Amino acid sequence: MFNNQTMRAISMASLVGVLSLSATNLSGVTAAPTNPADDEKKSYVTAIFKNSNKNDESQNHIAGVELDLYDNVNQFNRMESANAYWVRSNAWAIDWRRLESNGPGEYNPSDPNYGGQFMRDYEYLMATAYARGFKVIQIIRGAPSWASPAGKDGCAIRPEHYENFANFVGKIVQKYSKPPYNIQYWEIWNEPDGLFDAAGLFGCWGDPNAPFFGGRAYGEMLIKAGGAVLRADPKDDARNYAGSRVVFGGLLLDCLKPCPSASFLDGALTAQAVVDGKTTSASQWFQVINFHAYDIWRDNNVVGHYDNPNFGSAWNTSGPTVAAKTDFIRSALSNNGAGTKAIMNTEAAVQCYCGDLSSEIWNETKAIYAAQSNATAKAKGLLANVWYSYSGWTGHQTELTPGRGEKAYQAFKTSATQLKDAKFVRENTSYPGLKVYEFNRRGNLLLVAWKLGDGEQGMALPATSAAVTDTFGNVVAPSQTVNVTLRPVYIELAIPAN
Repeated sequence: MFNNQTMRAISMASLVGVLSLSATNLSGVTAAPTNPADDEKKSYVTAIFKNSNKNDESQNHIAGVELDLYDNVNQFNRMESANAYWVRSNAWAIDWRRLESNGPGEYNPSDPNYGGQFMRDYEYLMATAYARGFKVIQIIRGAPSWASPAGKDGCAIRPEHYENFANFVGKIVQKYSKPPYNIQYWEIWNEPDGLFDAAGLFGCWGDPNAPFFGGRAYGEMLIKAGGAVLRADPKDDARNYAGSRVVFGGLLLDCLKPCPSASFLDGALTAQAVVDGKTTSASQWFQVINFHAYDIWRDNNVVGHYDNPNFGSAWNTSGPTVAAKTDFIRSALSNNGAGTKAIMNTEAAVQCYCGDLSSEIWNETKAIYAAQSNATAKAKGLLANVWYSYSGWTGHQTELTPGRGEKAYQAFKTSATQLKDAKFVRENTSYPGLKVYEFNRRGNLLLVAWKLGDGEQGMALPATSAAVTDTFGNVVAPSQTVNVTLRPVYIELAIPAN
């Protein structure tokens, strides 16, 4: 099994963003929102996203990508062409430590010159992403030295400064939830269950010596910060606007219990604080739960062989780890009385633990994984599945750029296009040796299928296929029997879907 440090490295985010913002006093928070009633749970993911923006998540458009700080025009062009919808960037993160380094209340949101060129650059990126039709997941993280535990500048916050952080968050949301930015998804920290990271890119709340590995402290902070988000940009039923959504920091979630860090989420969900004279739990103050899921490719000579032993996932048994991690998250929510939440995976990729990063075998493995990950996440009911990242991760080469990333890009584009308007129906287990997901796409039955193993296997269909598309978007001749490999194939049947 991987140790905590190794898995933290697997999930580490990209360049540190320096977004120059600050905060005014936003005291108090709204009353805690209630969880949906049992009969509303099935439609909850759709219902919370009805809004006045030109994009509507009720379409359940799952595909997303982590972007970076350079070559922005080409990134936007290629990912728009690929039908990506969600955009996230730890490089664009709003870093509290940079923005209120001298003390609380330093930020003046009405100052158009605040933050200098950094501010102008980030505002351009946020506004452009919205204008191009993307939905941004905006990270807020990092504590200044005056608010951090001793020796942990940039990391977790001392309890006496939770309110100062909430004030800062509230002013950020007030400003950037409005046009031309229109941000509605606010992720509070990145990989909060990770250990202290001096750079502040991720982690910082993870503490082996604290109850629930530090999760309780994060949850107590989230009550304050989540309330600030909901107060700053509330829902407006009169105009069918859902308001801003609080996104739990993307969990590293590096192992299952009894691994100590696996208790972090339990601690966060059950953390309590008094709000408006009433005891409230952290689970009432966020709408979206969020995690990261990576698998590893270790074999330089074989296409598509990946695994994550910490979650019992593998290419020839279960498919991508996003499935096992989703099950873990839903179990934790249920066991802690946290109700139903929308779920995101905001970092998804297969990592190359290999020698030759430029080999075609690796590039095709990455493409296969991108298609399998999106289909699995869609089948598990996730709201978003965000590939990490567009320009790749140094040493692991997960890029979607032209050249070495082209095969993965084409596979991402095909899956995003095929799954855009699809609604999950069921996993069809009547084909031993195959992974088969059924979707309702515009009334017709869409099958996404791949082989759990090497070689080729015939798949007899209930009717002649109306259309068959391979992993890379190539059209395959219709037939009543399709030969399936570990490369996902999209089969549309002209028969009604349930």
